[in-house]
Amino acid sequence: MPCPPQAVRPLARGARGGEVMRIRAVRVRELGCFAEPVALEGLSGGLDVLAGPNEFGKSTLLRALQALFTLRHTAQSRAVDRLKPYGGGAPLIEADFEAGGRLWRLRKQFVSERQALLTDLTTNKVVARGEEAHQRALELIGGGSGEHCLGLLWLEQGSVLPSREGRSGENGLDGGKREVLSQIVERELTAATAGGHELRIVRARLIEERNALVTERRRQPRGEYAAAITSRNSAMQELEAARMQAQAAAERLSRLAELRSRCADLNDPEKIAARRERVEKGEAELEAAKASRQQLKLAETKVQACESRLGEVEQNHRLLTQGLEEVSKLEADAVEAQEKKRELAASLDQASKALEEARAQREELRGALDHWQQRLRVREQLDRQREAAARLAEAEERLSEVRGAAQRAEEIRAQLAEIRVTDERVEAAAREARTIEALEARITAQLPKVRVTYQPGAAGKIRIGGKAVDDGTVLTPSRPLTLEIEGIGAITIDPAVSESVEADKANLQTRRSALADLLAAMDVPDLAEARKRLDERHRLERELAQAADRLAMRAPDGLKALSAEVERLRELAGSETVGSDTVVPERSEIEGEIERLSFALRDVEQRIETLVQEQAGLREQLAQLNAAAQARQQRLEHLARVLPPAEERSRRRAELEAEVAAAQQNLNEAVRELTAWREKAPDDAAMRALEAELTEARRQQQSAAEEIARVEKELAVLEAQIERDRQDGLSMKVADLEGRVAALNARVHHFERELAAIDLLLEIISDVEQQSRELYFKPILQRLEPYLNYVFPGAKVGLGPNFSVEAVIRGDVAEQLGSLSDGTQEQIAVLARLAFARLLADAGQPTPLILDDALVYSDDSRIEALFEVLRRAAEVHQVIIFTCRSRTFEQLGGTRLSLRPWRPDAALAA
Repeated sequence: MPCPPQAVRPLARGARGGEVMRIRAVRVRELGCFAEPVALEGLSGGLDVLAGPNEFGKSTLLRALQALFTLRHTAQSRAVDRLKPYGGGAPLIEADFEAGGRLWRLRKQFVSERQALLTDLTTNKVVARGEEAHQRALELIGGGSGEHCLGLLWLEQGSVLPSREGRSGENGLDGGKREVLSQIVERELTAATAGGHELRIVRARLIEERNALVTERRRQPRGEYAAAITSRNSAMQELEAARMQAQAAAERLSRLAELRSRCADLNDPEKIAARRERVEKGEAELEAAKASRQQLKLAETKVQACESRLGEVEQNHRLLTQGLEEVSKLEADAVEAQEKKRELAASLDQASKALEEARAQREELRGALDHWQQRLRVREQLDRQREAAARLAEAEERLSEVRGAAQRAEEIRAQLAEIRVTDERVEAAAREARTIEALEARITAQLPKVRVTYQPGAAGKIRIGGKAVDDGTVLTPSRPLTLEIEGIGAITIDPAVSESVEADKANLQTRRSALADLLAAMDVPDLAEARKRLDERHRLERELAQAADRLAMRAPDGLKALSAEVERLRELAGSETVGSDTVVPERSEIEGEIERLSFALRDVEQRIETLVQEQAGLREQLAQLNAAAQARQQRLEHLARVLPPAEERSRRRAELEAEVAAAQQNLNEAVRELTAWREKAPDDAAMRALEAELTEARRQQQSAAEEIARVEKELAVLEAQIERDRQDGLSMKVADLEGRVAALNARVHHFERELAAIDLLLEIISDVEQQSRELYFKPILQRLEPYLNYVFPGAKVGLGPNFSVEAVIRGDVAEQLGSLSDGTQEQIAVLARLAFARLLADAGQPTPLILDDALVYSDDSRIEALFEVLRRAAEVHQVIIFTCRSRTFEQLGGTRLSLRPWRPDAALAA
């Protein structure tokens, strides 16, 4: 619920008794959308409303006021370019306003013929021109801060609601506008607290001193603080380097002692002799091992030769034994194969006889089956003849009907060909007839009508061309007509036909000729006969369609196909059947006999197939026996060639057995010799161990010599470096640098303590400022809260450092402004501007508040409350509303304004 009206009450006129500034009229020419001069006059100085549609020029008028009071007439900025009309020109702006208790007029022209005039309308005298006019006008509306006051309260379309990018708290005022409010607030605070700005001065001085030590944003050291840190870091680096050099010198002395001890150890004569003896011993042992391994290889070669000889004589003995055993087996197999061959021959003879009997039975069955299949064909032909005879009568009847229908269809087509009347021609003729009738009626309507009526006894006295005109005759002459009156004279009637009648007559003649041509083409005397002939044509076409339907139904495949079918049936019904002179059994009996013979034939054929396979198998076995016998004979002949003669085979076998025994004895002796050398000669692992031992002995001898040379060389280098370290005095240098680093550390710590003290003081000042924030914003909140409670009962706002509304507090809940709806943000922004205007008015700088298409997101209840706030604000300072929502803003009241033409020249003359 809005708070009662008394919550918003007018305040005093101003702390300094200043006069209210009011705009009374605005006039423009060649500016924006206004190519022609227009004027907005009759402003009341209180609540003034200009309502108009989009592109009416409301925003253009606001830009004109801003340019008039803020831009110099000589300006050439982008803001001036925005003023230029679409078609080009030199913008002219004029405004009448109240200030200082007097009425003034400020006129400026931009771009070309630039001028600026300030006129005191009380005396009607020009009081300033050019730059002086601009400065005097600024003084009248508030001095140096007047320009910022206008920017603070004159809000262009879309500027009330913060941009999307700026709704996170960056919607505060810019520097100039913020400074105006700050000065006014400080004046009230000074009066209320009798204070100065010592705290702000101290804060500024502390920040200045802190900025001399560190950068503002990243707090990077600079100035004397940065120089002290740089010097300290440089000295620490030098100290570290000196300490590293001293450490390196100590390490070199330690290394020198180690090298001298190592050099004495390496040059010990006993150790040198021991290394030499180890090498000589290794060389002798390796040579003895190589000789033993050579004897081992010779023994292995002898064993391989004995094994080869033994294998050779054993192979010969084995081949002889196997050949003799194979000959015995082949001779026994030949006797067994001969007996099996006789058995296979007997089985093959029996199978051949059974096959011949089966083939004879098959031929007998095939003959009987052919006989019964022939009788089946005769029976099928007899059945087809009976069926054909039954179908022939029906087909001949259909053929006769179809031929009649086809003949009638041909007759109808011939009749249709003779009829030249068509739907298109009759329709064209009807159109021509209708046109002719209309033309005749129109011509008759335009011709004069002469009705002849006689007095009693005067009948026949009026003649035309010597012929008497009957009583009651109506004449419609289309050309000059002469009436002869007996005993009186002649009357000539000239119809004075118009051009349109002549055109209609010509058109009538053309139409009649076209109708005659159409009737001649259809071979009819008139349109009625044409329609009669057309009806006849339609009847014949329907009859033709019916005949075609009958043909399609009775002969779907056509007349030729039906005739061919009848001929085929006649030929089939009258054909002679082969064997029809004998009695033919019924079809079922014939098919039963054929089925029985087919089964019997199939059984016989399966038996024949079985016998053929059996015969083939016997022949294959016999062939295999013959092939095996031939191969066996060939093998016996081969063995006879490779084996000794039969009488020498026993002797040769005994000789081979003796050779095997001798070879085995030689092999045994060679193996015993090989075993002896294997026990004496070292294996591969032992050889590798001997070689590794010799290699290691030689390596240690060489390594000791190389290490002696390397140690002696390093000793010479270290002795030279130690001599240089002694001359450089590193110990004193380290001590000096340690003292210098300590002094620089003390200076850096001094600056760090100073910076910490400054930060602590600034923190304390921030706490004090935070505590006094409510006091600082109190003058604005005093003006804002009455307006705010009227629209948002019980709500409060939190202001930021730039006088921006950061949050809305309702109850115990603080809502960030950016999280609220666009309508709520817009309404709060308008209320804040009303508070600023009230503050300016109370400070003696009353400035009109101008809103261009604001409150576009407000609902009905909110906008009613805002209208009441605007009406009450207009009691203290002028409020000018530009809106495109005429119907909604009718409830606002105030003075309704309108644009009207303006004559600048007449105004100048006045």
